[in-house]
Amino acid sequence: MKTVLNILLAAALMTGVASEVTAGKQTPGPKGGKLLENNPPRAEFLVDKDHNVTITFYDDNLKIVPPLIR
Repeated sequence: MKTVLNILLAAALMTGVASEVTAGKQTPGPKGGKLLENNPPRAEFLVDKDHNVTITFYDDNLKIVPPLIR
């Protein structure tokens, strides 16, 4: 039983370390938010100090474009 718990704990720790490593490679958006990795238009997700959420869309050159409505 202890072996199973140790394996689960090790797996959980490795998952946390892996997410921290990939999080460090994330390029911040022009406003300082998280720039989502997708095809243009790219979205930037930003939560400000007042806990307001802003989503801004950018083209290939990181110029603001209006959201696509379909």
